[in-house]
Parts: sequence; structure tokens; C-alpha cells
Amino acid sequence: MSTSSLLSIEEAASQLGIMPSSMLGYVRSGHIKGEHLGRGRWAVSQRSIDKYIAGMVYKKRPVVVQPDDPTIRLIPLTKGRVAVVDAEDYARISAHLWWAHRAGKHRDTWYACRTILFPGGGKKNISLHHAVLGFTPHGCREIGHINRDGLDCRKANLRVTSRRRDCFNRQPQMHCESKFKGVFRDAAIRRRGLWRARIYYRKRHICLGTFETEEAAAHAYDAAARKYFGKFAYLNFPDEVPA
Repeated sequence: MSTSSLLSIEEAASQLGIMPSSMLGYVRSGHIKGEHLGRGRWAVSQRSIDKYIAGMVYKKRPVVVQPDDPTIRLIPLTKGRVAVVDAEDYARISAHLWWAHRAGKHRDTWYACRTILFPGGGKKNISLHHAVLGFTPHGCREIGHINRDGLDCRKANLRVTSRRRDCFNRQPQMHCESKFKGVFRDAAIRRRGLWRARIYYRKRHICLGTFETEEAAAHAYDAAARKYFGKFAYLNFPDEVPA
């Protein structure tokens, strides 16, 4: 192949919206076919780039356009999703391929993960938010996303927590009768057009009362969540100032 038909690592990286160091890693690992020009120099054909982009589209991993904000960068994932990281973490994070993982069929929360292969055999998955904070697969701690967006992995949105406290901040389940967390109604009160509110705290459900409207029950849950969970609470009306 003529060298005139080849792209430099920098030119190829600009087409994919990634760092040149990440592009070099893709070529050396065989993810993108390249040509060794000697003395540590590599080049990539336009055909190889087009083939890789086609493969990303097939796997629904989008080719992202980086935002104008210089403080954040986007990481393409499978299933057509993207993750957000701080610009200072972009070089080391984008050097790997990440995939999207949904946290349960009843929750609309997604996380970014990748698989790490260990010398001598064995592999283990690691989440993007753990990698951002420098944790290894064997030393991970529970990490919570303050805004409950599992793909927003900026350091300002991450906090080390516990499984119990992270559940306090969990969104309501999908496909429930009420769109609000802690609000429900059984057959007895459904006939009367009423709603109930309850909160789960220290391994028991606490009944908060019966209400005429769904919104009134949601406000009752918010008041209890502030009392029991503090800053870790998920609120149905986060913008409202408590009385």
C-alpha cells in the first residue's frame, strides 16, 4: 500500500474524536488495522477507519462529537449511549473500549463497564466510575452518583458511599402505578381514589398515611426521606424548599 494513501495516527484519531495515544493503542492491539512504518511509527488507511466506524455503528457505539466545553469529554459506549468524564481523565479512559450495562430490568439506570484480562488467565469487569476514581477490580468500593445518572462519571458527581446509602438515592422503579417514589395504592384504597405513602428504613416499612392526591403522598415521602436519609435522599420534588 502506498504511503500516500495512509493517514497518520493524528489524522485517524481526529476522525474518531479520540486522543492520538488512544488511536495508537487501538492499532497496536489490533482493534484497527494499521501499517508499521518503522522506528515506532504507524499509519492507518482510510478503509480501516471506515470499517471500524461501520463496526461501531453495527454495535451501536456512536462516533461522538466532543462538546465545546473544554472541562468534559464524552466516551462512546455500546447500545448507542455515551458516558461523561472530566477532561483530565479522558486520555486514560478513552484508551479502552467500554460497553453499556443496564442496572436491572425495572430500572432505567445505565453504567459503563469494560473487561480486564489478567496475565495467566482470568478476567473481571470494572465500572467506569470505579476506574475514574482509581479503584481496581479487586479493591472496589460502593460509589454513588449524586444526580443518579450512572453515565455521568465526572468526579464532582461521584461519592464513596455504602450499598444501604446508595439505595436511599435510588430512582423509583419503572412500570409502577405511581411515578413517584414511595407512593402506591392497593385495591382497597384504589376504589376510593386515594393514595398511600411509605418509606423503607432500617429493614422495615414505615406507613406515612393515606392521601387524597398522588402529589400529596409524594410530598409526605419527601419529608420522611429528608428526615431519615439526609443528603442521600431521592426526592420527588428536589427543587422545592422544605417548609
